[in-house]
Amino acid sequence: MHPIRSALRVAGSLWFAAVLLVLLMVAMGSATVFEQRHGSERALAEFYRAAWFRVLLVLVAVNAAAALAACWPFHRRQIGFLLTHGGILVVLAGTLATRHFAVQGQVVIAEGETAEALVTADPVLAIEDVSRGRTARIMLDPGVFTGFRAVVSPVSVPLELGPIRRVEVLRYLPARVGPQADARAAAGPAVEVRLIADAESPGVWLRKHEPRRLEVAGAQLELRFENRTVPLGFELELRQFRIGYYPGRTRPRSFESHVTVRDRGADLVADRVIRMNHPLSHGGYTFYQSSYRETPTGNVNFLSVSRDPGQPIVFAGYLLTILGLLWVLVLRMRDPARAARH
Repeated sequence: MHPIRSALRVAGSLWFAAVLLVLLMVAMGSATVFEQRHGSERALAEFYRAAWFRVLLVLVAVNAAAALAACWPFHRRQIGFLLTHGGILVVLAGTLATRHFAVQGQVVIAEGETAEALVTADPVLAIEDVSRGRTARIMLDPGVFTGFRAVVSPVSVPLELGPIRRVEVLRYLPARVGPQADARAAAGPAVEVRLIADAESPGVWLRKHEPRRLEVAGAQLELRFENRTVPLGFELELRQFRIGYYPGRTRPRSFESHVTVRDRGADLVADRVIRMNHPLSHGGYTFYQSSYRETPTGNVNFLSVSRDPGQPIVFAGYLLTILGLLWVLVLRMRDPARAARH
């Protein structure tokens, strides 16, 4: 047998698929237990976003692709097999698209206000040159803002912002803990930053959502540790927020947002209503009614926002896999002896 075909048969073999399936089951079961004890964000960082889990998914893709390649040239009676394994590859392609292109965040908007961007959970270091009006943003790893200890994870990024040539993120500090080594830093989350121009500046601690101004090499800079914002590409105005109560009670029964969508690119102005289980979809984004807060000046509305280009790809993969399994089942029921030979 040709060496390449032998390698394909091994990589696409049933025993290899069984081993991978067992490993996936153990990993996901462990992730479920871990999530209950440490929270969703920590579980995402330690399991589903970890390098070893990505390697496991790559091996699943290799197994499915090798199984298909080993069957070349294909026959008509292998349609179910092709659909099933092809569906698995499509599902994995969808998860890859979700990982790299999906956006999840929140829009916080009060009655009468207009939102043009959503806020994600991704931490960002923003450095603004106040005199020149230029801003540079550096993405930080969200996985380090977990646990109960200050995490040492240096990041050094070249930067062209006025006199600043480089910025170093020296230490990350997760929430609920204050650093023991530096009394200037309060409870986290926080980052310690050092800016480098002609000479190094001392490290500066930044608490989240608390801007700090300083002068470096004659330049007035504002440093902010915040969440990443993503432009929507259109405007969303909250005209009115309504709360429905149970008869004779003060407990809310329902709440809904009456919004106006203004999309200049599509020449669209439309009034819409967002209710529980009745989201709004526009521009690739889906807006879900999440929660609200009552204030003396009016209601503040919280909308969960998501955009996942990988979702339809994953659903298509599910459909292919189900069709393939049904095809194999029907084939075996109609002609068990011949189907077993294929």
